[in-house]
Amino acid sequence: MPSREWFDAVPLNVPLPDGPWTTLLQELGFEAAFGESAFPDELLTDLLVSAGRPVMSDESRLLRWVTPIPSGPTPTERLVDCLSRGSAVPAARELGLRGDADAVGPLRMLLGTVRPWMRGSIWVALARLGVAGEGVREWEPDAVEEQLLARLLLGEVLDEVPASLPDAFGAWLEAPTAAGLTALLECTSSGSVLSEAVALLARVFPATLDESLVEVTSRATEEPAWLETLLAAGDDVLEELVEVLGAPDWRARMGAAIVLGSRPELPEVAVETLRAALADDDSDVRREAALALHRHDASVPLAEWTSMHGYPTRVAAVVPGFSGPPVSGLAFGALLQSWHGQLGARLVLGLALEDPALHAPLFDRIAKDPTRDQPIEVRRAAAAASLLGGVVPTAMPELLRVLLRGEGEAPASTRGLRLEALLALAARDADWEVRVAALRLAARCGGLEAHVPLLQILAESDSDGTVREIAAGLLPARFRSETPGDLLASSIVRDPADAESRSRALGRLAEVAPERTRGLAEALSSSDDRDLALMGSRLLGRFAAEAAPDLARRGLAGLKSESWVRREAAAALLGNLPAAGLGADLAEELAEVLEVVGTDDDDADVRRMAAWAAVTLRGER
Repeated sequence: MPSREWFDAVPLNVPLPDGPWTTLLQELGFEAAFGESAFPDELLTDLLVSAGRPVMSDESRLLRWVTPIPSGPTPTERLVDCLSRGSAVPAARELGLRGDADAVGPLRMLLGTVRPWMRGSIWVALARLGVAGEGVREWEPDAVEEQLLARLLLGEVLDEVPASLPDAFGAWLEAPTAAGLTALLECTSSGSVLSEAVALLARVFPATLDESLVEVTSRATEEPAWLETLLAAGDDVLEELVEVLGAPDWRARMGAAIVLGSRPELPEVAVETLRAALADDDSDVRREAALALHRHDASVPLAEWTSMHGYPTRVAAVVPGFSGPPVSGLAFGALLQSWHGQLGARLVLGLALEDPALHAPLFDRIAKDPTRDQPIEVRRAAAAASLLGGVVPTAMPELLRVLLRGEGEAPASTRGLRLEALLALAARDADWEVRVAALRLAARCGGLEAHVPLLQILAESDSDGTVREIAAGLLPARFRSETPGDLLASSIVRDPADAESRSRALGRLAEVAPERTRGLAEALSSSDDRDLALMGSRLLGRFAAEAAPDLARRGLAGLKSESWVRREAAAALLGNLPAAGLGADLAEELAEVLEVVGTDDDDADVRRMAAWAAVTLRGER
C-alpha cells in the first residue's frame, strides 16, 4: 500500500487524500489496467475525477492506476458515477461485463436521459446482466445493432429484423444454414457489435460452423464471443479445428491453437498437432501452440514460450498466477531476460503487492537501469511498484519522479527537486524520454547559467534530436549560433528523429537570409527525401506572390510524377501558393484538379495532401 513516507521522500507533488486510501489498481484489478480489454484513458480519467483526484496532463498512465484515492466506494459505485460523465459508454460496458446486479438500477435510470446512440451500449450492458432495458424491443434507428445483440444475449428468438440490417440476417432467420453463416460473416467486420451477434446465432446452431471455420477461428484470436462459440461447439468441431492448424491463414492457425488450449481436455491428436505447430513459420502461432500445451502440461518449459514474440497479455491471461498477485519471485526471475513492457508491468506490480519489503531493492535497480537495457515501460512499472509498495526507495527521487510524472506544470511541480540531480539524468540516462523530461524540469528550476558547458555538450552531441534542441534553446544567447551557414547545415543534415527541428531551421533561414532561401527551397522541393521535399514546397509559398502562376504550372506537372514523394510535394506547393497571386479563376481550376487527385491517387499521403490543398485554395480551411 502507498505510504506517506514514500511521498515525503519522492517529490512527486501529487495531491493525497486526508483519510484512508486505496488505488484503482487494487480496487479494479490487473485486467482493467493491463488486460486485452484494458480501460480506455477517458474512463480512467473519469474514475480519478470521480474520486476527487485531479488529473495532471504530464502523469503516466501507470501513475493514475497506483495513485492514492480515498477508500470507501465499491468498484461498481465508482463505475456508476462515471455514467454521468464523458466515459458513460465504456463505463456501461464494463458494468455489464462485471455482472454486478447493483448496476441494473442506475443503468435503467440512465436510459431515459441519454441520446439515442448511447442507449445501445446500455441495452447491451443490461442484457449481459440478464435484464431487458425499457425500449430495447422498439427498434431505434441509431442503435439497431446494439438492440439486436442485447435481445440475442437475453435469449430471445427474433421473428424479424429491421431493414437497416444486412439482408443476410433476414435470410438466416428463415433458414439457419452454413451458407447463411458465411454470408453473415461477409457483411460483419471483425470486432463489431454485429460480429458478436453472429457469434451468438452460431452458438445456437453449431452445425453451421463447418464451412466458415477458418474465418471463425481467425476472429477468435481477438473476439471472446467467437472463442466462446467454438468452445460451446465442443467435440462437434474438434477434428476440424485440428485441421485448421494446417490452414494457409496464420491468424486461423493461431485461433485454432487458442481454442484448443482453452478446452478443458485435449485429445492426443490435438496434442500431437500442437507440438508440430511449435515449429510453425509464424511466431504468434508458435506462441499460442506453446501456451496451449503448457495449460494442459505444466512440464512444458517456461523459457519455450516466455522468449517468444507476441502480446505479453496473452501470457498473463493464460498462465495461472500471472494475471495478478501473488507472483512467484522465481518465476519473475526466469522472465528477467525476456519480458516485454506490459508483462513486466504486471509482474513488478504484482510483486509490490505480494511482498513490498522483499522486492523494494529490485524495483530500485530496475528503475535505475544500470545495465542500460531495460524497456522504458518496465522502468516506469518499477517506479510505480515502488510507490505501490510504500517502502522508502534508495533510487534517486528525481528519477522516480520523471518516470512517473514527466516534466510537470510550473511552478509547484518542481518543489523538492534538485537541479544537479536532474542534469545528471539529462546527461547520463539511457532513455531519451527520461533525458528530455529531466532537462525540461531543470529549466523550470532555474540556475542553469552555472551549467553552460554541460548544456553545450548536450546540444552538440546527444543522440536524440529533441534533447539537442532543448539544450540549445537553454543556452544563453551569446552561446547560440544562428548564422545562415549554421541554419543551412541544420536544414540539410538528415536526422530521422528530428524532422521538426530541420523545418524550423529552414524557416528561420528564410527570415535571416531570404535572398539565399528561395533557390534552396526550389531545389529541396524536388528532393527524393520526403521531409526535405515538403519543407521546400511549403517554403516556396513565402516567395511566390509574383511567380505564383509559374509555380502553379510546376505543381500541376509534379502531380503527374511517378514518384509519390514528388506528387505529395507538388500538392503541398499548390496548397501553399498565395491566393492573391493566383487569381480566383486559376485558384478554382487548381482546386478542381486537386480534388480529383485527392480521390483517385494511389497513395494515401498524396490523397490527404491534395484534399487539404483543394480546401485551402478555396479558402474553406
